[in-house]
Amino acid sequence: EEAARRREQRVLRAAEKRRAAVYRRAQRRAKKKQAKTQLVARRASAAKRKSKGGGVTALQSKLGLTSDGTFGARTERALKRWQKRNGLTPDGMVGPETREELGLGRGKVLKRKGAGRRPSTRRPSTRRRSSGGNTSGVVGRVIAAANRIATKPYRYGGGHASFEDTGYDCSGSVSYALRGGGLIDAPLNSSGFMSYGAAGPGKHITIYANPGHMYMVVNGRRFDTNLGEDGSRWDSQRRSTSGYTVRHPPGY
Repeated sequence: EEAARRREQRVLRAAEKRRAAVYRRAQRRAKKKQAKTQLVARRASAAKRKSKGGGVTALQSKLGLTSDGTFGARTERALKRWQKRNGLTPDGMVGPETREELGLGRGKVLKRKGAGRRPSTRRPSTRRRSSGGNTSGVVGRVIAAANRIATKPYRYGGGHASFEDTGYDCSGSVSYALRGGGLIDAPLNSSGFMSYGAAGPGKHITIYANPGHMYMVVNGRRFDTNLGEDGSRWDSQRRSTSGYTVRHPPGY
């Protein structure tokens, strides 16, 4: 009887050990699964931050490049071209001003490895100051407003019923920009700009208008709806002014 009792105890202990072993294996599997789930979540969160929080991948996407997450020569060249087209100092670095214009949100300065200069926060086209006191500020606000719609689609009549629109035609675009500097109260059409302001070229802003088309030049850069390959209204190339009435905002 004693022997039978001992055998039964051994069997019970063995069964208990097996159950404990099975439990430990299940725990290890559960921990591994949890760790894997957490890793996937962290990677997904990091990818989301990178794309939405203004990382290199998001920058490349904004510039129309294939995103590889590396800020190399290709990204730097594309960024400089974009900065130049949009009235920013083409320093190849993404500081607060460039972040704002690209819509990247707040974040650290992005630059090519080895670039030691600090990013400029000033636009080259607004550096020249006149004796008019607030001239630089007004022109800067015109440029800032123009930048906001520089890549908006062309739409005939756009920007006339309201300054805020989904697309803009030539006179609607210029009206929006001038309104940013407080230089116009209501949108004008091309013919209306033929009598706007004062006659002749301005020191900072010159308007060219005829009954069928108009554009303006701000500190040597043309703001026009003849969009370039990059889809921006800004263009450094000149165009013929033949057949246009030349006007400017008084004092500018």
